[in-house]
Amino acid sequence: MATLTNQQINLTYPGLIKTTDNLGVDPTVLKQLTDGVGGSIPISVSQAQTKFASGSSVDFTGSTVTGIDAAGLVAGSGPDSMQSVSSLTPNPAAATGTSSIALGNASTASNTSSVAIGSSVTASKNGAVCIGDNGQAAGTDGCVRLGQNETFYIIVIKAQHTYCVTAQFRCDLHSMLSGIMVMLTMWVLIIMCISFCQAS
Repeated sequence: MATLTNQQINLTYPGLIKTTDNLGVDPTVLKQLTDGVGGSIPISVSQAQTKFASGSSVDFTGSTVTGIDAAGLVAGSGPDSMQSVSSLTPNPAAATGTSSIALGNASTASNTSSVAIGSSVTASKNGAVCIGDNGQAAGTDGCVRLGQNETFYIIVIKAQHTYCVTAQFRCDLHSMLSGIMVMLTMWVLIIMCISFCQAS
């Protein structure tokens, strides 16, 4: 790195970085940075924040960046797992199973390829999926539970490449229709999650 020691000011000032008004950095007001001859740098700073100019690009190739969570997702504690960032919810999600996914407040995916999406939901069997609010997919491997407070759920059991589907309804017609809508929406999310996992 070049040094300014024993260098003449009139020959080196163009390489210095300064604020646009040649004054110190303000405690709160952003000031753009320039070089010593006023050449624009796409960064503005204050003592409280740093902002990159709109349309500028930042290249972190080969660098280790910490503290930035892509789309609110971070690696879970299980191998090849992911979970929502703890700062997004009152209670953190926990993806502890291998290749598991846990998204939402207090969601837990604790077994291989399990998926838990929603609030206070748990998927604790291999390949189990639990989506909704206050539910648990713990009946058997590959079970799927959708809806709120377990009012609507489906259990899917794989046996010799044949799927046996058992649907159990414990609700009135309105709740059942709501549950079906939730189920259809969540199946789309499941397919997206599976596609994402297969692509990675």
